[in-house]
Amino acid sequence: MDNYQAYVRKRGFRAFDVKNLKESAWHYSLDGYIYFFIERLGGKVLVEVPTGRGRVDILILYKNKEYIIETKRYTDNSYYKAGKKQLAEYLKSEGLREGYYVVFSNVHQDEDKLKEKEKIEGKTIYSYIIRTNLKTATGNV
Repeated sequence: MDNYQAYVRKRGFRAFDVKNLKESAWHYSLDGYIYFFIERLGGKVLVEVPTGRGRVDILILYKNKEYIIETKRYTDNSYYKAGKKQLAEYLKSEGLREGYYVVFSNVHQDEDKLKEKEKIEGKTIYSYIIRTNLKTATGNV
């Protein structure tokens, strides 16, 4: 996820229409990025996979292990926290101990906490905030 954060920052406004892009476009950017690497390593990337608790955004199957990534667009702190609980429920239903939470935000800045690791309902959640308020050629966000 650190590499994806760097990729988005490096590509910036040239690759992403930061003013008009919908959450689904950021989601597809992430799963495409992951897909390229995981498929080359012999793994599988599945999107919108049904589970006992709903649909996980991205499921990675690699070397007989499963990894779940839940994605959201940041709207406010309560929605942000609710997404973590949602991921913890997915992890419970799939019998996994840890998962990844990727949140696209146009309000966070570099000085904000952009990644964290925490336990929620006994599950380890790795959270990454991907800044989407990127500078344009004129320097505006």
